[in-house]
Amino acid sequence: MTERGTRVRWSTAALVAPAAAALFTGTTVWAAGHEPATASTATTSTVAPAPKVDPLVVALRAAIDKNTAQVDRLRATVVALQARAAAIAKGAAVPRTAASRSTSSTRTSTRTTTATASRNTTRATTAAAKPTPAPATQTTTGASGAVA
Repeated sequence: MTERGTRVRWSTAALVAPAAAALFTGTTVWAAGHEPATASTATTSTVAPAPKVDPLVVALRAAIDKNTAQVDRLRATVVALQARAAAIAKGAAVPRTAASRSTSSTRTSTRTTTATASRNTTRATTAAAKPTPAPATQTTTGASGAVA
């Protein structure tokens, strides 16, 4: 009897296994081809709320605008000074403008700073030029160092 029950189970498994594999394959293929359903099928357009403005971003943009304006003013000054330098190189008389007056005061302060710096450098060079005396040599060993 044991043999008859074993044959029945193998026969049933041989028939059911391909059917189960076909069913599993079919459902997998169907699931891969279909999008899952959403809870609401009606498509209503909702207006997205306006994003919050970060105060740090606002401050940075203001700083960028301020610096951009300053760079534009400096570029205009450079162009004016280049034109003035070209006119001076040609030997033409050049009237003094507001930009040249401000650079004139800058040049004066630069000269003062340069003169002060050169005096300080001369003092430092003079002090560094004096060599320090060599340490005394010991008479017993001949090595240099402090005498005890």
